[in-house]
Amino acid sequence: MRISRKAVKRVGGGLETATRRDMAAAFGAELDPALIGSGSDGQPAGLLGLATGSGSWSATRATVRAEVAALMTANTISDSSAVRMAITPAMWSALDDAIWDAGSGITEWARLIGGVRAPALSTQLPANTALMAVTAGGLSPAYLGLWGGVDMIRDPYSDAQSWGIRLTDLLTVDLAVPRPLQLRKLVPA
Repeated sequence: MRISRKAVKRVGGGLETATRRDMAAAFGAELDPALIGSGSDGQPAGLLGLATGSGSWSATRATVRAEVAALMTANTISDSSAVRMAITPAMWSALDDAIWDAGSGITEWARLIGGVRAPALSTQLPANTALMAVTAGGLSPAYLGLWGGVDMIRDPYSDAQSWGIRLTDLLTVDLAVPRPLQLRKLVPA
């Protein structure tokens, strides 16, 4: 991040708050895709790359229910509300547009959330890909380790002629997926 002398003069006391907000947004923008990563195209093997199953996605409750049942069976879970799911906004739209019964106007989305928790919407997932997870016996399927805090490198020299400063923040994290059986993915058909 480059901070100019003009920015210091204009923003004043709010500069630190604005800098922290921008750096937090930068961490999120880089961390989310790495954690969800599929392991293809040079991405780290994140949750999608290590998840089991690869059922085909279609905008029906029956397809999603079959995958939820497979995840429940693999983890000996007896309650479908224990399954957490993340889907893309396009998948939500497709489920909400698909009418199950024309006479009643009931959508596939309404039927789906009647049996499982309402899925979280995620813009970080690849198109038409869903990720399901279950916490079995109180144990999470994945853990995120933060190694130390945020390391900040100040560089007052590179932009010294214009009275600027450069800041570089580093965050060291590690994702461990000791129980990939507790993760399941749905991919495009």
